[in-house]
Amino acid sequence: WHQEPSATMNQPKHVMAALAAEREARERAKKPASATSSAAPPTPEAAAKQRLPASCAKALKAAPRSIRLARTLGLLLQLIALLSLCLFGGRLVPLALSIAGIALARAGGAWLHTQLPPMLLEGRQPSAADVSMSASLGLF
Repeated sequence: WHQEPSATMNQPKHVMAALAAEREARERAKKPASATSSAAPPTPEAAAKQRLPASCAKALKAAPRSIRLARTLGLLLQLIALLSLCLFGGRLVPLALSIAGIALARAGGAWLHTQLPPMLLEGRQPSAADVSMSASLGLF
């Protein structure tokens, strides 16, 4: 049950101290032993490993630039489709943009490599294996 804050503030100090000690004991019991011994804050690398599986992150970083750009542009097309659906309310244009975004993100790396200017190209054209591997990694 939930007490109002004013009801707990009118308690004597020894009751409040006992309640605080009990709350701290419950919190200590919830934490594993390793968490209480390490007081250092987690590094950004450790936090990133907790959010994303390591194999997925390494595979996305190792993917050719054309594939990474295709996935980014696919996400951008998804956002534009959502925005056009909210603003204009039509169904055909947002649906077409959404399908184009999914197709670009899943299989557009090789096509995008042929369309990019030379200053944005990095490395070889992605192979079919690269494209299929990256299609299974994320949002799309």
